[in-house]
Amino acid sequence: MNWFVYNIGSHNIARLSSVVSVLDQAPIEDADVTVRVIDQAGDNVAGATWPIQLPWDADSASYLGSLPPSLDMTHGQEGQIIYVARRPGSLDREWRMPLVAVYDDAYESSLCA
Repeated sequence: MNWFVYNIGSHNIARLSSVVSVLDQAPIEDADVTVRVIDQAGDNVAGATWPIQLPWDADSASYLGSLPPSLDMTHGQEGQIIYVARRPGSLDREWRMPLVAVYDDAYESSLCA
């Protein structure tokens, strides 16, 4: 299972690249895509105004934005990052991924261990 690692005190890139047409797998560039972070109780994490809009980025062929460094999370705290894509006349689509908060230096040292 993939985890989203939120680095406490840093801007974190939120990217969604799997918004594609079911007919031909072509990227959908005109969806309304948002992201939010919830804690284990299912409540929005404090420190941001949710949801955050992710605009289309043609260079990366994905919806791209950043999570603020001020989310009220502690090292090791788990939650979920939730992406939602909406298009008029279409069904909403949702992606959920487990999230863990870490301090930058703790995460970097664990990668080197």
